[in-house]
Amino acid sequence: MAFRLRAARASDQAAILAIQIASWRDTYRGVLPDIFLDEEIEPALGEFWQGAFSGRRRAGTLVVAAFGRELAGFIAAWQVADMAYIDSLHVRPGMRRAGIGRALLGFAARRLAGQGCIGASMHIAAENRAAARLLTRLGGQIAPPEPRLVFGHPVLESAVVWPDVTTLLATVSEKA
Repeated sequence: MAFRLRAARASDQAAILAIQIASWRDTYRGVLPDIFLDEEIEPALGEFWQGAFSGRRRAGTLVVAAFGRELAGFIAAWQVADMAYIDSLHVRPGMRRAGIGRALLGFAARRLAGQGCIGASMHIAAENRAAARLLTRLGGQIAPPEPRLVFGHPVLESAVVWPDVTTLLATVSEKA
């Protein structure tokens, strides 16, 4: 079954939260403390998404990938001046490597370019080599890791930058 991309709805909030929790537990085990991943992640991310869905809408885009009624992944990217900041890009474990992340990234980049963004950036955990490989293939420039705080926990993260969003759009289209 093929997936389709669409704007997120308020009714997607619980599924988005579940996807991000599953993704973080799968990807960040050994990067973030086990107690955070096992016990603290749900309230921390739940509060974030509650605010995102109930607060004033931010400039940007929140898009989901759906297989029928089930969500397979999502991207949240916000416009900051003339740049797009990709806050979250997650695909449900077990559904990765099907082109969902690439499609979400391309869809969001097209929307944000249409809103006037000229470049894009995001942060990834230095240990997330699969994300680094994908984003490099899609033209992202990966900076050396630097310490950052993720929900109060120190993590080495690398910035990934596309100074020109058209580069991202071109590589996403080539790989589609």
